[in-house]
Amino acid sequence: MPGLVLDEHRPTLADLARPRLARAPRWVRWALAALAVLVVAVVAWRVLAPGSGGETHYVSKAPIAFNFRSPNSMRRVAPRTPELIRVERRRGSLFLDSFAVEPLSLPPFRGDVSGLLPVYADSEIAALRKRFPREFELTREGKARVNAVPGYDVQFRARLGARRLLGRLVLLPEPAAGENLADPSGELENARSRRGVRLLMLATPVSGAVRPRDVGARGDLKTPFRSFRFGTQGP
Repeated sequence: MPGLVLDEHRPTLADLARPRLARAPRWVRWALAALAVLVVAVVAWRVLAPGSGGETHYVSKAPIAFNFRSPNSMRRVAPRTPELIRVERRRGSLFLDSFAVEPLSLPPFRGDVSGLLPVYADSEIAALRKRFPREFELTREGKARVNAVPGYDVQFRARLGARRLLGRLVLLPEPAAGENLADPSGELENARSRRGVRLLMLATPVSGAVRPRDVGARGDLKTPFRSFRFGTQGP
């Protein structure tokens, strides 16, 4: 439409192509139109096809109640001991990333659970080091919060065969009875809680994660991690 593009920015690609298309045989114009329709159809299929869009809401009621949402690009697979639920994403047989929820059972303690978690995390880190022995490196550990629930975050890198593996383990004691899980205001109290969950997230660079801190913060793992809630009611 005249006036949409300033004269100093002409000729545009459309200006250059229009005379050529006008002189082209009719079959060439029909072929280009068909190609454009095909491209639109392929894009629509990629967006709307099962597994390429939308989300699934997972709910667990026992042994501990929790729920989360996961993009349909991540498929639920058989959990590995001691996992309660596991979703993962693959490209063919190539592993990209995974999100697993495991039960957490803490030993008896005095005081606040926030004081216990840094000490208890030492045994979790040792278990991770044993599970992923190739070039295991702890990159960060410290306090974390998942949707108003205080916890403890362990970030690491290792090798999965010849490939680089990035990981994140979040220890999350469940909130105390009576806390409003569906609509929390401020921090949910869990200072005396001895049970909860471990959120184990694993990713490879193919998934889009570059550093351990990217795991759960970008890409498809962002959805299950950020939507995780205790209880059966989602956000």
